[in-house]
Amino acid sequence: MSPRLRKALFTALTALVVVGGAELALRAAGTPPAYVRTDLARWTPKSFMRDVQLPNTQAGVPFTVSTNGDALRTPHGRGEGLRIWLGGDSTVFGWGVDDTQTLPAALERALAGFPELRALQVVNGGQPSASTWMAARLARDLAPAYGVDLTVMFVPYHDDFPTMLSDREYLEGPLPPLRAFLGLRWRGFAALTRALRGGRSLGLTPRVPDADRAEALAALSPAPAVGLLPTPSTLGVPGETNRSAATEAAVRTLAEDEGWLFVDLRDVDAGVFPTDTAHFTAEGNAALAAALAEALRPRLGAMPEMLRGERPAQEVEPR
Repeated sequence: MSPRLRKALFTALTALVVVGGAELALRAAGTPPAYVRTDLARWTPKSFMRDVQLPNTQAGVPFTVSTNGDALRTPHGRGEGLRIWLGGDSTVFGWGVDDTQTLPAALERALAGFPELRALQVVNGGQPSASTWMAARLARDLAPAYGVDLTVMFVPYHDDFPTMLSDREYLEGPLPPLRAFLGLRWRGFAALTRALRGGRSLGLTPRVPDADRAEALAALSPAPAVGLLPTPSTLGVPGETNRSAATEAAVRTLAEDEGWLFVDLRDVDAGVFPTDTAHFTAEGNAALAAALAEALRPRLGAMPEMLRGERPAQEVEPR
């Protein structure tokens, strides 16, 4: 071994010992990580689930879930049918209730009661833990293949959760995931960053800032309807409601500025689980669906393709 290589190896080993020793010292001193794991939690969609029983840890009642090849909880496959895409988080997905008791399923039944509208199918585009950025990205990527005529996006309260990285940062580019990994695993990252910032802790950002939300929704085609569901104040950031009044005002203003239909269901008396106030019961989803159907009725009636007889019905096999 040459002297130069031996010196380089010795230097690298010394640096490793110093960094490792500093890491052990920081952990022993109770130095917190820069990022909290729950801030970066993401639910991974699973395709082709067939009547899988999931435990509802909050409510204590298991429920049955089926998904198609796109990991959507919907029986409708790709094709030319008349469809509404209902996007959002676990409240739209239907956490805690069976497949036929979700908000999209209940909306489909409610719309069937309007004689002037032809039979409509509602695609469940909800994903647990999704933010507006994630839900809109899913709709942008998949909705065209489902022949969607109208997208209805319910803004999740997850948008307001403070985190070290916004969802846009987390999902785009190689550096944010690397920063997240270092922040989770290396206490020295937190100490070094705070030192460079004059001792201040790392700044937090909402998972979806207002500008990111506006950009994500504006990218949807056709133009979406945007809505707000009732939001519990018992979960989320301690001492704060799950979704701030400022965010709700920003969503309404965005819809008005863009000329989108704004669907406000916050005052609907929708039942929730006694021990899981973040999610709606089957009865709660039915109440929300009835109100949503009435809100959408004028818009759907103004769309010629939604009227009975304008386009032939077409059954599409689930993918």
